[in-house]
Amino acid sequence: MAIVKMAKAAIVGLAGDRIRILGRLCDLGFVQIEDPEDPPEGSDTSAARRKLSTELDGARKRLTVVSKAIGIAGEYARVRTGLFAEPPAFNPDADENALFDQARSLIDASDALADVRERFAEAERARESHTPWISVHKSRQAAQSKRARFEGASFPAVADMDAAEKAVRESGLAGEIPVVWEDKFRKYVVVGAYRPDFDALIKLLEPFGLTIIDVPYDGATPLEARRKNREEQSALLCEMDALRERAEELSLLKPDFENLYDVISAEADRLAESEKLLYSKSAFVVSGWIPDGEGERLSREMSLLGAWARVYPPDEGETPPTFFKNNRFVEPFQEITAMYSYPGPSDADPNPMLAVFYFIFYGIMLGDAAYGLIMTIGLGAFAWLRKFRRGEGGLIKLLAICGVSTALAGLLMNSFFGYAIPGLPRLIDPMTDVMLMLGLSLAAGIVHIFAGMGMKAYTLIRSGRARDAVFDVFFWYIFIAGACCLCLPMVAPGFSYLSRPGLWLFAVGALLIFLTAGRDAKGFGKVTGGLGALYGITAYAGDILSYSRILALCLTTAVISYVVNILAGMMGPFGVIVWLIGHTVNFLVNALGTYVHTSRLHYVEFFGKFYEGGGRPFTPFRRRTRYTKTT
Repeated sequence: MAIVKMAKAAIVGLAGDRIRILGRLCDLGFVQIEDPEDPPEGSDTSAARRKLSTELDGARKRLTVVSKAIGIAGEYARVRTGLFAEPPAFNPDADENALFDQARSLIDASDALADVRERFAEAERARESHTPWISVHKSRQAAQSKRARFEGASFPAVADMDAAEKAVRESGLAGEIPVVWEDKFRKYVVVGAYRPDFDALIKLLEPFGLTIIDVPYDGATPLEARRKNREEQSALLCEMDALRERAEELSLLKPDFENLYDVISAEADRLAESEKLLYSKSAFVVSGWIPDGEGERLSREMSLLGAWARVYPPDEGETPPTFFKNNRFVEPFQEITAMYSYPGPSDADPNPMLAVFYFIFYGIMLGDAAYGLIMTIGLGAFAWLRKFRRGEGGLIKLLAICGVSTALAGLLMNSFFGYAIPGLPRLIDPMTDVMLMLGLSLAAGIVHIFAGMGMKAYTLIRSGRARDAVFDVFFWYIFIAGACCLCLPMVAPGFSYLSRPGLWLFAVGALLIFLTAGRDAKGFGKVTGGLGALYGITAYAGDILSYSRILALCLTTAVISYVVNILAGMMGPFGVIVWLIGHTVNFLVNALGTYVHTSRLHYVEFFGKFYEGGGRPFTPFRRRTRYTKTT
């Protein structure tokens, strides 16, 4: 259980064997290809990379097309895959060109269907615009004459038409405004007048809210135009049905499109890795990283393909990628470290120790047996049904494991949805034993911080700095232990016998730190360095107090469960609903809060004592699929 030692690898092969060799490296899955320094412009490598870049752009464009086709097929496909359905096997021998053409056909059919739907909507809007005028039996063009002019118009529904007609009569203008249609918003009229009087009539009626409407049919009556729109819509419906059937037929190829996506994605990955190689007219060179124990296998596999491989230790100053190798319990907790930062060159693997403390802290903070069982059974079943392979579903597995510690802590506190199980002893009750729980939380924090300091000592000793480990870690152990022995009797008088030894430890530790902290400084800097180091006890005190959040989170879960149970008991027949909603919210909110605060304790208090970070993950060249399963 550690960070795997890495070795450098160089492979030389003939240019004609590049695709075969890269394909084998992809199958092996343990070679991380590195991009060497940029070659000089005009070299064989530069020319090869330009060609590969063009091919890679083409592959990515094909991926975009296939991805769009998969999305469209998902809208039309009648067969839905279940959440726990096993993905099909990856098929690298699919007819790529034929499937790609069908994917394009599906996109074309979908685009054409969208266009037809828009045209149908436009025809519907035009048909609706004719509705107010269906009682008019002449076209707009036929209604006009040399002496008279007719236009469609409308008034607001609240307009006083009697007053408008009276104004027209009293004006002496030769015109009329018959109402031909009404709805709850407007009154539609045909404004007809003697041509010299038309403009004056319009101006007269504007105070009543008159609005001229551009009637969209010059050569046909409204009824004829409406009938024409209906015929157009019927034709468009037939076209839509044909296009929809075509889209649904092509959507049955969705699994094939998904496999095609993974095939093209594998090709794009190969081209991207090919851009990292060095080329001559007849050969190419691969350089990268492999786990230290895989050198013999790599040489054997490459010799079978007519290539030459050399494995050698990295040069001084080179930083290898980080590759964790831990057991099944620790492996999911690697997600926590990865979200923070990968270990640097001088760091030890923090995951085994992190896994133990994370497991314990999470369980105590959530602290309910029922919640823990839900997490373990629910998420464990989810991981099993999804058939996660090793290295997959890290967060799901982590929470399922933490459900075990939550259930165990809940049994110790005798809490099952906030209820006490009859006959089961309650070793500690966070709601009544608050001070005891606080003391245990702070004690756990001291152990956690000491463990982080121990990791620092291990790192220093491993790098040949044993003296620094004694001065910067073990002297602090003495100092902090003495401070804790002095403070403990203040809150727990039964431990008063620790005061005298605590005072001696505190004094000796302070003296040793004062004398050694400024050892690298000169002159008076040694004194200020020692005094400044002693002031660091305040930072340790703050870090230890930060572990009071263990009590806070545990108390939050317990109190909310208690309140929910009381409210549910007071609600009569509705109590079940209140109980379900209350516990669901309590479980989800506190499970998330516990995850956040447990991670924070490790990122700040634990990692802050020894962890440098700044590393990079080991990302070997291997086949990565989205929709299919590789063997």
